[in-house]
Amino acid sequence: MNIFREMFHAVFDIDAYPSFAKNRRGKVFLYAFVLTVILFCITLASIWISFRQEVGGGISWAYEKYVPDFELKDGKFSLASPVSVDTQDIYLKIDTDSDVFQSLTIDDLDHISQEHEAVVIADADKMYVSNQMTRTEYEFKNSSGNIDKASVKHIVMMSIKVGVVIGFLIMLVSYFIEALIYALVGLVYAKIIGARNLRYGKIFTFAIYGATLGSILSTLLKAFEMDFPMSSYVFVLITIFFIERAIRAWMKQNTVPEEEVLNMEECNFYGLPKESNLFEGKEEKSKEDHYYVRNQPDQLKSNDGWIESDDERDGQ
Repeated sequence: MNIFREMFHAVFDIDAYPSFAKNRRGKVFLYAFVLTVILFCITLASIWISFRQEVGGGISWAYEKYVPDFELKDGKFSLASPVSVDTQDIYLKIDTDSDVFQSLTIDDLDHISQEHEAVVIADADKMYVSNQMTRTEYEFKNSSGNIDKASVKHIVMMSIKVGVVIGFLIMLVSYFIEALIYALVGLVYAKIIGARNLRYGKIFTFAIYGATLGSILSTLLKAFEMDFPMSSYVFVLITIFFIERAIRAWMKQNTVPEEEVLNMEECNFYGLPKESNLFEGKEEKSKEDHYYVRNQPDQLKSNDGWIESDDERDGQ
């Protein structure tokens, strides 16, 4: 069964889960990898569409349009035109033709940093950067290299590519970690209902496949910017439901019927009837012809080991 057909059965066919448990570990990891690629592509596509709608173009186009020409050379920073942005979250003021910090005191910088989440203030000689975590002041004369708009664009694009790879790895690792946790819950449930022969590895496989529907729904809701109360808990319950049904389906296919268990108990190691069963009828017949009286001195044992009464001995 190929990966995409398994995805279909993982969502719509609970009875297919026992067959998933027979998959090798490599195929299970491949399934999770392919599913994560699909989910990550959906996430990237939604971010890309949202960015283009807000900005009007791609990242490269937006960089060229909205970032003015600048250059840092010989310890001096130059900008083609001043930049000034003041919103609720961002404060940006860059002017290399004037001394921006001359009119700002330390108290002013503290106040601006407290009012905004991100702050960038710069002139030709110095730059002040702050966020919710740190505040940094940097003098350009300490810079040993030269940068311009083109070189920074290359760094930005490379950083985005690296960020995409890291984001995918984080999503993939998170999927496996969640599956491990779900498998622990499934293992406890399996022990409770008596599926003691069901190993953790098989339940982990059930978790990998069982998280398919919840992961797809969660990704689609985020992509379309939709949500409903306690949605994350609903997706967790969906995954647990699939694991519970998978364990039940496995038990149904792998539990030996009670009649077969009884028949097996009546046989020895070689599959033959036990010796006691072979002579069971004979012993019952002997018990019908003789009766046993414990601790009677006037009775004698017969050759077959049973004790005969005086009447029986006289009759002989």
